Amino acid sequence: LQMDLILMDIQMPEMNGIEATLAIRKELKLNTPIIALTANAFKTEIDRCYAAGMNDYVTKPFDEELLIRLIAKYTVHDRTPVKEAPERRLYDLDMLRELSGNSSDFIREVVNVFRAQVAELIECGEKAMEKQEFAELGKLVHKIRPSAESLKITSIADELKLLEQMAKESDDDESLRTLYAFVRQQLETVVAQLQQHELD
Repeated sequence: LQMDLILMDIQMPEMNGIEATLAIRKELKLNTPIIALTANAFKTEIDRCYAAGMNDYVTKPFDEELLIRLIAKYTVHDRTPVKEAPERRLYDLDMLRELSGNSSDFIREVVNVFRAQVAELIECGEKAMEKQEFAELGKLVHKIRPSAESLKITSIADELKLLEQMAKESDDDESLRTLYAFVRQQLETVVAQLQQHELD
């Protein structure tokens, strides 16, 4: 039986997801990609998943589109051309429009503040990572989270919270860099979308 991918629930009876993954890797010698499904987003749980040999994780309750993208990342697709899905905006300005009476000047100001914070996070965050000044990175993430919440960037809300926590408490350089790279990529995508749709 050949499988393209395994979705592994961490909490299972008799044998949990960590034990099952260890058996797959060490006893069955399979390299099939394994994605953890877990309700626990804490660093210790995520580290256990990676240490057991899992490739990625999704926290429950999970976003359907996020899970589909993650599955696509690890599976082999046929070469049949498919219609490209429309771009999904990673932000939502409805709350800001309601609060401001649909003031374009107010929304533009909030967006520009967010763009400046992202630029600061990228520039200073890279330096902090190089010098392993993780506490400084945590301060930068803490600073940007309110703006991300006001723009309803829910796709990485958990990741921002976790990144701030890990930066303050963790000395795991590799896990921190992986999470930071993902958050940075998502924030850069949001900035590009805002630039295209809201600032023209």
